[in-house]
Amino acid sequence: MITTAEVALAAPAIAVIGTLAGAWGQSRRDERRWERDRQLEATRWTREDRQRWADRRFAVYSDFLNLTRTWIDAFDDYRDRIAEDWLLFAIPECAEVASATDEALSGLELLSSPATRQAAEATRTAIFKITAAAIQIHQVIGELDDDRRRPPTEDELDELSRLVAEARTRRSTYIELAQEELGTNA
Repeated sequence: MITTAEVALAAPAIAVIGTLAGAWGQSRRDERRWERDRQLEATRWTREDRQRWADRRFAVYSDFLNLTRTWIDAFDDYRDRIAEDWLLFAIPECAEVASATDEALSGLELLSSPATRQAAEATRTAIFKITAAAIQIHQVIGELDDDRRRPPTEDELDELSRLVAEARTRRSTYIELAQEELGTNA
């Protein structure tokens, strides 16, 4: 039989053991909760980082796209204007657009796939060809002495049109690859 003295000694021991077991159980729950919260926070940060990178990539891809459209459209407009009245020989401003396009291309070099980068470089090269052809036309219609000035030939205008069409094709290839990379193609 258990005596009163044994019960008096066992009660505090059971209380201490119960307190320790309760504290240990609470500690384990807190540890699991902390780990769960840490994983959720890490997942949230990863998702936010991906979104920031996606936004940055979209901006860089769009910058190059907008600049190339501006440049191609300017030379397409130039071709139409000199065909109508070659004495109005305002050639588009090339240096600023070329510089901005090169800067946008530099951003693509860091963020895009090799295929997209090659398509962007091909677009820029096609635009440089348009620029060279337009400068050649500009030199004969605008900068020679008056007695040697002449309107652009049909072949020169056709070549300029062909180069504009080629640049648009190269730009379309870039768009397709960029959409695929960014996941914006439907």
